[in-house]
Formats: sequence, C-alpha cells, structure tokens
Amino acid sequence: MRAAIVQTFRRPRGGRAGRLAVAFAIIAVSACGCGSMREKEEPGTVNFLIESMPINLDPRIGTDGQSEDIDALIFDGLLARDAQMNLIPDLAERWETPDPLTYVFHLRRDVKFHDGRAFTSADVKFTMDSSLSGAVQSPKRGAFQLVDSVETPDDATVVFHLRQPYASFLWSLTRLAIGIVPKGSGAQEAQDPIGTGPFRFVSMTADEELILERNPDYFGQIPPAKPPAGEPSSPPQNPIPQGAGEEAGNIRRVRFRVVPEEVVRALELRKGSADVGGVNSLTPDMALALTKQPEIVAEDQPGTQLAYVAFNFDDPTLRHMEVRQALAYATDRATLIRYLLRGQARPAASLLPPNHWAYEPNVRRYPYDPVQAERLLDAAGFPRGKDGVRIHLTL
Repeated sequence: MRAAIVQTFRRPRGGRAGRLAVAFAIIAVSACGCGSMREKEEPGTVNFLIESMPINLDPRIGTDGQSEDIDALIFDGLLARDAQMNLIPDLAERWETPDPLTYVFHLRRDVKFHDGRAFTSADVKFTMDSSLSGAVQSPKRGAFQLVDSVETPDDATVVFHLRQPYASFLWSLTRLAIGIVPKGSGAQEAQDPIGTGPFRFVSMTADEELILERNPDYFGQIPPAKPPAGEPSSPPQNPIPQGAGEEAGNIRRVRFRVVPEEVVRALELRKGSADVGGVNSLTPDMALALTKQPEIVAEDQPGTQLAYVAFNFDDPTLRHMEVRQALAYATDRATLIRYLLRGQARPAASLLPPNHWAYEPNVRRYPYDPVQAERLLDAAGFPRGKDGVRIHLTL
C-alpha cells in the first residue's frame, strides 16, 4: 500500500473552482492503488485525512472547502466544468438561451437519488425556490437574486426567467456552486444528505469521521486511475466528469478522517495508517520531506488557488496609484516562491489561472524592480526621511 499526497500550492484561483481536494485525491489514490495492507481495513476503503469536519452538507448552505468538496461527490449540479472551466453537461444534457432573460435546461431521464427516487425538474425548482424564498438560510442566495421565476413544463425541462441579463448565471449552476436536492428536503439534508452523485452518504461522527460509499446506480463515470501511456494528466475541474473513462479502480468506500494537526497528518501518511492527504493540507517543506519516502506518491498539478494583497483605497497613502505600483515592483515574488513555497507556485498576473477559458495574458505585469519602485514613490511625493523610511503601512 502506498500513501498519496496531493498538492496544488498557491496557484491563481478563480472562485470555488479552486477547491478540488476530493477530486484530485481520489484520482491519486486510484493511481497508486487503494488496496490496504492494514489487516482490519475493509477492502476497497480509502482513508482520506481532512483538517476539519464539513460545516454543513446541505449543498444550498455549505460554503467551506470541506463541505463543498464532499458535496461534489454526493450531489450533482445542472452543469459542471472541464479543465479549462468551460461548461459541460451534468444533470442537464443540454441547454439553450432563446433570449438574454431565458434559460431552458433539458434534463437527463436516467437519474435517481440515492434513496431510489427519480430525479425530475421538480427537484431543481424546489432547490432554487427554497434557497430564494428564505425557507433555507442559504448563503448562496445572492447568486440567484436575478432569478424571477422557475418553470417546469414537464419532468425533464426547467426554464429559468431572469429579471435582467446575468453573465455569470450558468456558472452559478455548476456542481461545485450548488447541488440539486430532492423536493421536500429540509434541515435533515445537513446531517443525512441525499443526492444523485457518484458517492452516497453513509454516516458521520462529529469531529471524527465521515463515510461515503460508491453509488452503484450513478449515471456518469468515475475518471480512470491515470491517463493512457504517453498522454499528460490534466487536473479536472469537475470531480467526476461524465464520459471520463472506466471506473476508478476498486474504490468502494471513502472514510474522511478528521486530523486537525498537520504534523499528525504527515506522520499518519508516513506510517501508512492513512492513504491520502488533501490538496494543500501540508506545508511545502513537509510535503517535500514526505515525497522522499519511497512508499509515498505525490501528485503535483497546476491548481487555481490565489494569494493576494488587497489595498484600502481610502488610505491617504494607498489612494495614490503610484504607491500601489511601487509596492508591486518592490515585491520579490520569485524569491518568495523559490524559498518560502519551494517552487510550488507561480506569479499571478490575474485573478484567473492560465487554464481558464477567460484568461487574458496580455495585461500589465510588475516584475521585481526596486529602482522603478523608488522612482514611483518619489513621483508620488513620498521621499525618504532622514531615517531612510518613506511610509508606514499596516498589513
């Protein structure tokens, strides 16, 4: 049995698409073999270490990383995203926009919820209406405030009517944004979720573990363990994209074990009492040390996580554009990446990662240039004082 670490350190991120720990980790496990040598472990079980319990497994409510990652295995959205963040079918086979205020979705007819109920347009309408009406206190409500009404002409058709054009509307309907729950779902969905996804909920023990089992009736396919020989691996933006290939090895059950301490997670991976550590759950130094162990496999793929500094434009110093530009020129990001992050990052020039369909490479960039930073601060009226200090800022 080989443990797997999955790392995608501090790469540019655009929205919730960046949280793909579950997707990457399960692929990594199937690639290195999930058969355990632990005598008492059930065959086909993957032990996945997470830092904390998901806050809420109702996909209309949970917005923390653990909730959304696990929800993406239990629930489906109307749409999903591919590696370039392009929209692809999920519960909706196809869709059209006859005018800027109308979206028509044609649903799959071969989908069942984990309890055997057939999935229909009524479930989509209920999910949206319960979020918008306040029946469920959904923090995702803001993404649908421009929805005027939802119609269901038949069991396999859903029509959304908007109050005004909304360019991001379709991306708000993807799997990682919101999952579809059965009609009539109430507060129990948070503790006993029922979805249509590739894995079904089994049990949860507070602050200890959460267990999922494979859904034998799942309409899609789990990605293959690894790409065919000679083909590069690409990080999926949809945890279980349809048509991705054969089912992933012999994974029957995933046990998410809560281990808050980073050092303990690393030790469990090293001694083989855990199979997988999630995306960015270890520091670059710790991950580097673990990858030197022959029994540990590391998957390192471009991610979408973004680290940034936001400026207060009301500050009398930072309101000057030249000061903000000078700070950018004065930051030696290459050295920070090389030594602090062990090379596991790239300088961001945009909120969007290079693999995003809307990424624009032709933007102004700010390479490390302390001389230019000095010139800009002089021009902005902030000369060096006698003590050599130009300005004071609070981060």
